[in-house]
Amino acid sequence: MSFEEHVPNEHLRRARHRKGWTQCTLAEMLDTDFETVSRWERGISVPSAYFREKLCTILDKSAEELGLILDLKEPLIPSASSYVFLSSSYADAESKFIARLKVSFQARGIIILSARSIKRQGAENKRKALQEAIRAARAVLLIASPEARSSRHVQETLQIARIYRSRVCTVLIDGEDWQECVPKDSGEFFAMIDARKKNDDQVFDEIIVALGGDRLTRSTTEELAELLIEPRNPFKGLNADWLHEGRDEVRLQKMLSEDVTEWERRGKSRDRLYRGTQLKEVQEWARSNSPGEREIAFLRASAAQRLRSLMYAIMVVLLLLSMTSVAGWFLLHQPQTIEPTLVTTLHDGGPGSLRSSIENAPPGSTIAFAPGLRGVIMLTDGDLQFVRNLKIKGPGANVLAISSGRSYIVHVAHSASISISGLSFKDSVIKEGILSQSFVTNEGVLNLSSCAIFHNHSANGGGGGIFNDGILTLTSSTVSYNSAEAPIGPIFGGGISNDGTLTLTNSTVSYNSVGNGDGGGISNDGTLTLTNSTVSNNSVRKGDGGGISNNGILTLTNSTVSNNSGGKGGGGGIFNIGPLNMVNSTVANNIAQTSGGGIEILGSPGKDQSSLTFCTVFGNRAARGGGIASELGSDRKVARGGGIASEPGSEGRGVRTIPAYLHITSSIIADNFSSTGPDILGSFISGGYNLIQNLSGATVNDPGHKHSTDLVGITAANLQVDSKLRDNEGSTQTLALLLGSPASDRIPSSACSVDGITTDQRGVRRPDENESLCDIGAYESAN
Repeated sequence: MSFEEHVPNEHLRRARHRKGWTQCTLAEMLDTDFETVSRWERGISVPSAYFREKLCTILDKSAEELGLILDLKEPLIPSASSYVFLSSSYADAESKFIARLKVSFQARGIIILSARSIKRQGAENKRKALQEAIRAARAVLLIASPEARSSRHVQETLQIARIYRSRVCTVLIDGEDWQECVPKDSGEFFAMIDARKKNDDQVFDEIIVALGGDRLTRSTTEELAELLIEPRNPFKGLNADWLHEGRDEVRLQKMLSEDVTEWERRGKSRDRLYRGTQLKEVQEWARSNSPGEREIAFLRASAAQRLRSLMYAIMVVLLLLSMTSVAGWFLLHQPQTIEPTLVTTLHDGGPGSLRSSIENAPPGSTIAFAPGLRGVIMLTDGDLQFVRNLKIKGPGANVLAISSGRSYIVHVAHSASISISGLSFKDSVIKEGILSQSFVTNEGVLNLSSCAIFHNHSANGGGGGIFNDGILTLTSSTVSYNSAEAPIGPIFGGGISNDGTLTLTNSTVSYNSVGNGDGGGISNDGTLTLTNSTVSNNSVRKGDGGGISNNGILTLTNSTVSNNSGGKGGGGGIFNIGPLNMVNSTVANNIAQTSGGGIEILGSPGKDQSSLTFCTVFGNRAARGGGIASELGSDRKVARGGGIASEPGSEGRGVRTIPAYLHITSSIIADNFSSTGPDILGSFISGGYNLIQNLSGATVNDPGHKHSTDLVGITAANLQVDSKLRDNEGSTQTLALLLGSPASDRIPSSACSVDGITTDQRGVRRPDENESLCDIGAYESAN
């Protein structure tokens, strides 16, 4: 493990010592936490303008005498109150208005910082960097538009702004109603500017005045004379144990520094090295702090000496036992107990433990478990950190599990590539932090095969079971009975929260839940691909997307989304903002109290392309759009070769477009119900060979003159579609076409292979070898 070396602030430390104060005492006087003072003295960070003035007053020294005026490297975040934090949706970030805004502010000497610029600077903890950026900014500038209302990044910015009591100025650039252009429960804004019918330069001037006028461009000296309101400490009072932990860290840091100096003075003598519990205690301290190169060399030498001593002791024991009758047995089994890649105990730490194997196994090794080892490895010694490439081969997810009772997590660093098979991750409650991580948190490359992630809970953050900000692949795995909740603001992903690249194959995401937020099963803000997988029985209480909430790129192939509940939001099965591509997939028996019982689609004209190919959407319920609600703004929605047969909504029982360009080919849209409205409410483009039960209220666009091949007006009694999901010999459950269904043998062979698709959801050839015609929908029957 490598650490960045920092220059300690000896001036500040000596001034504190002259007062006879500990770091904890100074922290209490400053109304901050011990760790902040410790980081100042270790040179890891510098005090803000507010704390610099308090330090000078309390310690009766000038900033220069306290070593607070330094020639620092370029900081990640500009100095306090010298910049504005810009928050917008992904779509608005590329708009001409924001581009001109940045140019105008730059010309006036005003810095604009955004989540994207924070990410580009490569902060190791992106969430904490975002919090610090918003806390230190003079104000938050929110770009309001219909896209901003559902943007996860905008929601997260407002949540953090409320915590730090940051001022938020809102600029409306698009939309008709303010309330429809900002997230729900946004709170009050100190300034609201309507830019829809104004000249850009006029709007920029209004923003400058609202944000404080000439104070945005004052010099650093002037800023020190007129500080912002004291920032609220969100951690104050949350953990009374921090002060005691802080005293231990000071003791360990001082002890280590003195021992390293003595070790070097004596020519790096072995008798000065740490061993036993002393080494373990300091190693634990080093994992959460930043020791210098000298300390790292000392700890590595101590660990090597400990290993040499252990090996020497083992050799002596082997020599003694070789003279007894049990020497043969011992020689046969002893190598297994000292093999660094073999786990022989359920204890968290010590020889033979999983933690020891992870820390000591060479890069590229495969860690295995001793035969007969079964039960639960309970994390008690801190987070289980993966920092190098490893493979872990478990005995089976029903045999061995990893759990945590103290908010410790399984963390894959961005530098690591990890493959894990045959393990469970269960029964953990993660409570700490403003936006805490999940029990399984991945920032690198993580492959989970034949694993189970269940009964975990994130009490203050997204991703009840898994949070992914790297590349995550699940194969033949299960994510079930996880939950996420937050005391304030929305939360995302009851089972999985994805900000990176997530791929599921032959996997199941079921019975997960979210309280006030989106994505009961999965929340996707990156790239999500499901193949031969099932998302079922997930729920959200107040948000959108009972099964999946997609704000990125979503692809489903040969998969089923069923029996999910959207609560008070939309999209019982899938809530979609962004590109959506579904092939040979089923969306059935989902419920939403507002729009889109099966799928709710929100898109922007010309940007988000969505397609459904050979899909069946059946038995879903909602107040509007029982099957699919395609909301205002989508440019083109394609549902090709799919069955869309849905249950009740009050408007648009099958597909709801307000308005939209919906391309439907070889699809079933039938057996839907709503108090008012037909199966399709709005306009759509017919690609031919559809089965549409009721066209009342629909406008058919027929540029290819293929609407004449559609079947219209089929009664519910004559549909002959099995309403129950069953195992029809495929990788997922499907809805079968029954004997005599009008959807059977309807499509000529020349129109069967849409986009090169030659099989149905189960992998059955379409059409089969005995026929020249194929079926409408996701299921190819043998009738």
